[in-house]
Amino acid sequence: MRGSGPANDEACDAPVDALAIGGSLDWSGSLAGATDSEGFGAPTVWQAFTLGECSDVTLDWCGTTPPHEYDWTVLLDGDCDALANYYYPGTPSPCGDGNLVIPFHTLPPGTYYVPVADADGSGGDYSIHVTATACPPAPPNDEICDVVPQPLALGDSLFFSGTMAGATDQEGFGMNTVWEAFTLDACADVTFNWCGSSSDALFGSFMLVTGDCGEPDDWNMFYASFELTDCGDGNFLGTAYGLQAGTYHIMIFANPEDIYNVKVAAVACVPAPANDHCEEVTAVPLALDSTLTFSGHVTSATPDGDYGPGFAGDQSVNTVWHAFTTTACANIAVTFCGMDPPYATFWTFLGTSCPVDSLYLPGSYDLQQCANGAVTIQFWEVPAGTYYLPVGDLDGYAWPYTVQVHAAACGPYCAAWANSATPVYEKISQVSFAGIERSSTLGIGYEDFLEDTAQVVRGGSYSISVTLSNAYDGDQVLAWIDLDRDTIFQPDELVFASGLGAGPFSGTVTVPMDAAPGLTRMRVRMHDAGHPDWANDTPCGMASYGQVEDYSVQIGVGQGIQGPTRDRFAMKPNPVTDQLTVTFAPGERPLQLIMHDATGRMVRTEPMSGKAGPVAVDMGNMECGLYLVKVQFADGTQAVQRMVKK
Repeated sequence: MRGSGPANDEACDAPVDALAIGGSLDWSGSLAGATDSEGFGAPTVWQAFTLGECSDVTLDWCGTTPPHEYDWTVLLDGDCDALANYYYPGTPSPCGDGNLVIPFHTLPPGTYYVPVADADGSGGDYSIHVTATACPPAPPNDEICDVVPQPLALGDSLFFSGTMAGATDQEGFGMNTVWEAFTLDACADVTFNWCGSSSDALFGSFMLVTGDCGEPDDWNMFYASFELTDCGDGNFLGTAYGLQAGTYHIMIFANPEDIYNVKVAAVACVPAPANDHCEEVTAVPLALDSTLTFSGHVTSATPDGDYGPGFAGDQSVNTVWHAFTTTACANIAVTFCGMDPPYATFWTFLGTSCPVDSLYLPGSYDLQQCANGAVTIQFWEVPAGTYYLPVGDLDGYAWPYTVQVHAAACGPYCAAWANSATPVYEKISQVSFAGIERSSTLGIGYEDFLEDTAQVVRGGSYSISVTLSNAYDGDQVLAWIDLDRDTIFQPDELVFASGLGAGPFSGTVTVPMDAAPGLTRMRVRMHDAGHPDWANDTPCGMASYGQVEDYSVQIGVGQGIQGPTRDRFAMKPNPVTDQLTVTFAPGERPLQLIMHDATGRMVRTEPMSGKAGPVAVDMGNMECGLYLVKVQFADGTQAVQRMVKK
């Protein structure tokens, strides 16, 4: 509510002061009582100024107590009720009292709002001295068409230097830019040497642009492929491979006070790799339980002849190929764990023909199985045949690669997985069921937890709970148990289905009396049921998002009572009026307590998994009479005692 804090508690409450070239403003005030009306995460008050012409503006915070939090120093413009545009500062200089003098460069005419945040909650005072000077003239290479491309011959080099001071955003990229340009008359590997520049951000703060400088709609903008070498001064030398003949504009964006120096040198392109085209590779046999290792380089690769008209991916990506042949159904894992640094982008398919058409096989990828964060791509239930593995220069990363391909036998159960299970999306984080207590953090589409075994008996009922991370409102959890042990999850073997939501989810699984005794499998699937294009509510196949986990289940016959009943658990008091205390013998692993009344009707269940100490059971609402109390244990047995409720 307006008026509940300082007079300038909200952006629209701040008086707007005119700031002229050569002029100054002095603001002071208190943060006491400030609120966070704009939702910035800290109490904030506001100051504002307006500029009539392009200006360099300095905010001098010296004397503010406690010192101002630099991370909060941004300028915003637009409607004060919908602040949309952020302006970030240049390099600050210290006051000596913990505050900073913070410059903002090349601000166009307009109104600007300054947030003064109480980041530490102390509610202190602030003082800001604001000055404005005229923007420096734009550099001669401020606009792309201002530069004349210099010829760059093979074996030669060019040297470009300049300043970012006065640079503007004439091209509308949201950042101030300057330009340099060169022309190649033959395919070249081009080195950009930024050593000696004033900012170590410059090596990565440029793009290459091809096309008519006066026709932005026709530009092709891309980051060159880089194999980085440290200059020793914080800058880098990088090589862009396979630049074809033509004109290249270098778009440079950095801090306004930065000075750049870049030496651009060209050598002839190395020949295209022998495996540049898929028809040039020979398939290698891949046996079950074996691994192939492929290595190479994408340098000078081309996209020519690799893709047919039915391929839905980007057909302009420079790609090399490997091929392998299997003779039986296999689950294929492709890992780039040996990549250092890891590829940031990658193909996630296997081609079934050359050139690749619409019948390619999509894979499920994750960044968790490799210790260095490189990608692993899984392909499930791949039929016997020949497959083409692409390694692409999708983002210009052309350093050498090493990739391993492993084949494991299919089955016996159908494969199930999620395509995008990285931890930023929803996944299963905790499963509890009949002695299973499994927490998992990996973002993998399928996880094998068959070493975790639930102990159940025919006729028993057991609590199940599943917790998700990064969940969405449309998520759902499903669980199947292969109750007849035929390695097929039948529709009537769906033992748990949650509602839609973010969880956690819980329920009861009842094991039918005709379940086949012995070791079998439980499958837990979480999928996004709220979106039909992403959902899969069956126990097999792929869902776009979510995760699948498999567990073992030991089904007991549930007919024997092991050992003396009274030695396994005790109940006090008996008879009971209000609260019953149940204790267990040392070493026992109870799973569930079940109560039947004198007619044999089950009237109550209590989960006991993980409870070794005394357990309190509220009996206050139970009818008076005789009850049969049965405890099911993790070893598949049970014990029974009588109890009287008064």
